[in-house]
Amino acid sequence: MAGVAFGGAALSGGFALAAAGYQTSTGFAARHETTHAQQIETTKRYISEFEDAYRRDEVSEEDWKQYLAIRDKARESEKVYKDSINVYKAESTFKFIRKWKLRSQVRNNKKKLRQSNRLLRSHYDVRLPNLSQGRSTEFLFYPELFIRCI
Repeated sequence: MAGVAFGGAALSGGFALAAAGYQTSTGFAARHETTHAQQIETTKRYISEFEDAYRRDEVSEEDWKQYLAIRDKARESEKVYKDSINVYKAESTFKFIRKWKLRSQVRNNKKKLRQSNRLLRSHYDVRLPNLSQGRSTEFLFYPELFIRCI
């Protein structure tokens, strides 16, 4: 009798552990999908602002060319981040070591996307300081990011 009770408890514990792992996994993916959507909107807003300034002829050709390179890098960062989230979601919960490594990749790709967005914002702020006054000072110019992104 004690063996049956012990087996039932072990089986129940195993199911509880699997359920907890699945819930943690889906929560992580959901949070990152939300962040991805927010970052895409941020990227779109920065792109729109700079392109509007270009259409108003407030941007030099050299600044426009730099912007195009930064924009392409930001869009690539969006894709890489989204792909890493999808790879994470597709991986089995039972492959927890692989899943753990994929979490790090997702986080690193999120960081790169945010850096790309900061670079877009800082490019706008530095190139068009009169238009960007009164905006958030959260985005500062980071020359080292510009070098890495191009």
